[in-house]
Amino acid sequence: MLMVLEDESTWPNKLRHVLLESETVLRGFEEEETRIFHDDTRDGRYLPWALRDRNRFWDQREHVGKVVEAAFEGIWLQGYHCTRLTNYEVERIIAEGMTPPSPAIFEGRIRRLHEDGTIDASIANRLIGKNQAHEPTRTGRVWFVFTSAPLRERWGVGDFFRNWGGEALYNLHDKDLETGTAIQAVGEARIIVAAVATAELSNRHRFADVVGRRFLVSQGAGSATDLDYEDFVRNPIPAAQIRQIISQSEDA
Repeated sequence: MLMVLEDESTWPNKLRHVLLESETVLRGFEEEETRIFHDDTRDGRYLPWALRDRNRFWDQREHVGKVVEAAFEGIWLQGYHCTRLTNYEVERIIAEGMTPPSPAIFEGRIRRLHEDGTIDASIANRLIGKNQAHEPTRTGRVWFVFTSAPLRERWGVGDFFRNWGGEALYNLHDKDLETGTAIQAVGEARIIVAAVATAELSNRHRFADVVGRRFLVSQGAGSATDLDYEDFVRNPIPAAQIRQIISQSEDA
């Protein structure tokens, strides 16, 4: 079964078993964090976080995190990749899956738009000459969000839906009357729903933390904040792992 982070009924039994066994430590850690957060003065002066007491459950909580991470073995997680795509790009992803981006791939996508008449040569050359496809936070990484709340936030993923090419272009072109208008007219907003192997997540420690927090909330404890999770993988996502591509025009 595919694990949906927001639906605990889809969580594997082995993971739930580990969390139930660790509930005392998880609760103790969160209660201590709350106490330390509010214990913010000493001798009438504000006390910086670095000078406050160390959480006495810290070491136990770190151990629980490692146990939870080990329980992720063999688990597949439902992820959402937010972007703007042409119909051709949708068809290619359905047939071939998702490939981690690179400057060469990015340039090829822009040239494809010119070849099919979507943008003219002047716009294509400007986009190729001025972009951030080489940035380390983008190249070689396929990003996903694993909870639905960011999908509904205007300032969360809204720019990915409004601008073709993602941050690599809109960071530099969204205020430009020519290139900005051009990338906003290409394609349609899409959500790619994919199965992502937890073994390939780049920050499994953070994932374990979010899982623990969500478990506590389901048990009537903890704080219903900091429950969203986003991460990237470096390997291609094969077509078999693409579960659905939702278009803005669909009633999904």
